[in-house]
Amino acid sequence: MYLFKPNEALELINLITQVITDDDSLYYASLVEQAVSAVPKQFFIGFETLTVRIVDIEEARELNSQFRGIGKPTNVLSFPSADIDFSIPGHLGDILICAPLVISEALLEQGNPAYRLIHLTVHGVLHLVGFTHDNDSDGAEMEMLEIQILSSLGIEDPYQVSDSALENNASNAAIRT
Repeated sequence: MYLFKPNEALELINLITQVITDDDSLYYASLVEQAVSAVPKQFFIGFETLTVRIVDIEEARELNSQFRGIGKPTNVLSFPSADIDFSIPGHLGDILICAPLVISEALLEQGNPAYRLIHLTVHGVLHLVGFTHDNDSDGAEMEMLEIQILSSLGIEDPYQVSDSALENNASNAAIRT
């Protein structure tokens, strides 16, 4: 069981948000902060920093190709510090979110781009702390936690949208993190 007390997470973690996109349709930094603040604080214990980088298509494609061998952009990538040879002590990891994909996926499912950004930020944080969707059981656990976190922000279950970008990308779950 997780306790959802908004803003307690930000008391534990120094959030660094880098907005490296030409798109200015969303208040990226404040939405990322809102997402991180909703994640239960126990996930941040022992960590001091977290970086979220909002990028354009080109950087998302380049990093997806470099780190996953997939030559197309992805909506979110997570880089846990524990998975790299050189890491900064106390750094949880880095999350990369592709702004144009956030917007296009939200529009495709007639959703809210701000909510999509918050969802992908939460998704990325959960990957950093060890959650996966590599199998049905792990995926269901991660999805349930995402839904609970988003609900604490007044955001409806993103997995209930039929024929959504989420479902269309479900077949890529094993290759997208």
